[in-house]
Amino acid sequence: MSTASTSANPFAPSDFERSKARAASRNKWIMFSFCAVLIVPLVWILIDIFIKAWPALSFDYLWQNPENKGKAGGLWAPLVGTFYLVIGSLLFVAPVGILAAIYLNEYANEGWINRTIGITVTSLAGVPSIVHGLFGLGAFVLTMLPAINKVVADPNNRETKWEAGLLTASLTIAVMNLPVIIASKREALAGLHAQLAQTTAERTGLVARVEELERERDRMIAGHHHADGLARSALRENPVDFASQARRDSRALCD
Repeated sequence: MSTASTSANPFAPSDFERSKARAASRNKWIMFSFCAVLIVPLVWILIDIFIKAWPALSFDYLWQNPENKGKAGGLWAPLVGTFYLVIGSLLFVAPVGILAAIYLNEYANEGWINRTIGITVTSLAGVPSIVHGLFGLGAFVLTMLPAINKVVADPNNRETKWEAGLLTASLTIAVMNLPVIIASKREALAGLHAQLAQTTAERTGLVARVEELERERDRMIAGHHHADGLARSALRENPVDFASQARRDSRALCD
């Protein structure tokens, strides 16, 4: 049956191609089922939170500040603080992460140091956020701030002392996101190198083809000039024979 259909239509898919298409469709729906298993509980939780919070949702809830240690009031101060925190962390992590990725991909020599840094960056991307929080507490709150206060703060005036706040939180978030930024930028640079290499190879082949065509054109022009010179010299030496030969050639072409 399949042989007859293939002979009737040579472009019809074979049994192997149909089996491969069925397997691809089955795998697609299996992966969709796994994604649904992960997404459906999250959507259900969000819907449940929205339904329970609907009576309290209003513009006043967004514009008011928290009261009674967050048990009353609104969300305005946390929203603004989150915005400032994201901007502050980006100011620290974006330049450092991008420059580190460029250095590791473009300038660092391939060796055990570069490989160790790459493994470390990849490993830090999977560290839990609580570990980064403890690191920020020890490095920025308990170490950096006292060092800064010794230089800029007045020991007799508590108002001049720097305290834990937006700066230390931004630095902690920056440290947490730094491995992700470095890894993503290194992958982007590697893909860019592959694309540039492919484009360069295609351009090199095109340039070689253009040069070959130009050489062929030069050879044809040189041959034309050579034939034209021979014809002119023959015409000067014996114009009668040249004219009669031309008439014989024209008659042969007409016949």
